[in-house]
Amino acid sequence: MVIASPLYWYSVSSHTKRYLDHWSDWLRVPGLDFKKTMAGRNLWGVTVLAADEPSVADPLAGTLNNTAAYLGMRFGGVLLGNGSAPGDVRKDTEALTRAKTFFAREPELARFPHQAV
Repeated sequence: MVIASPLYWYSVSSHTKRYLDHWSDWLRVPGLDFKKTMAGRNLWGVTVLAADEPSVADPLAGTLNNTAAYLGMRFGGVLLGNGSAPGDVRKDTEALTRAKTFFAREPELARFPHQAV
C-alpha cells in the first residue's frame, strides 16, 4: 500500500490524515478484523517537499511508521521528491532515480521508536 501526500506543515495533508482516521473507525467495526487484515502488509509513503533538507519530512515518516507499527505492518520508508509547483518533482533527477528501485526491496516490520530491534 502506498500513501501519497504532499508535505503540509511537516506531516501528511489533512485529507491523508482524515483517511488514516477512518482506519481507526474500521478497527471498531465488528467482524471486519481490520488490524488482522492489515498485519504483515507493506506500507510506503511518497511525498514532495519544498525544502532542501529531507529531515523536515521526519514527522510525516513518523506518522506513517507509527501507523504501520500499530497495525503490525511492514514499513518501507518514504520516497521524497523536491518541488513546490505542479510538475516540479520531474526536475528532481535524484528522486526519479530513487523511485526506480524504491518499491523493489522487502520492507522490515515497522516498530515504534521506543521499541528495541
